[in-house]
Amino acid sequence: MDEGRRSDTMKTIKLILLFMAIVCVLILIAASLLPKEDIKKIKNVEHPFGMSPMYPVKDYDPKLTSFALNVIPIMKAAEDYKTEKKAFAKSLEELRPYLEKQNLKSEYMDSLFKYRGYSYFSKDTYYCISIRLGQDPSLEYTSNDKTWRFCPGDGSQDKEVKLKINPN
Repeated sequence: MDEGRRSDTMKTIKLILLFMAIVCVLILIAASLLPKEDIKKIKNVEHPFGMSPMYPVKDYDPKLTSFALNVIPIMKAAEDYKTEKKAFAKSLEELRPYLEKQNLKSEYMDSLFKYRGYSYFSKDTYYCISIRLGQDPSLEYTSNDKTWRFCPGDGSQDKEVKLKINPN
């Protein structure tokens, strides 16, 4: 490639990059001019990867309650394990036989063990179950104080939430 043609190519590349930078700046300026009401509407839109970290959490929330109901078999398995072994299981895998005794659907078992939508850990006196709600947020249950907590996962404050869930 001769020197003149190379110089023209470099000029073209520089112009394209400059154009792209200007477009990015214009997008940022346009976004900053949105009214706050429109920003609030955007926050409440369903997140493409599940629930948004900005989900408007409230006590007895029907959506969170539906997720929490899926935890009942794990809660029952954890309590059955503790009754039999006098200690909480250390992992979800240790609860597998207790879950299998409940004759759960294969889709539920897959979500626990294959797709990792749920996580479980325990300490000496309690256990904690977490459900992934999206890319970042989760809903967590802690057995010692029987609390549910919405964890946005984006660095903002977790929020304790009351849910009507009866594991018995």
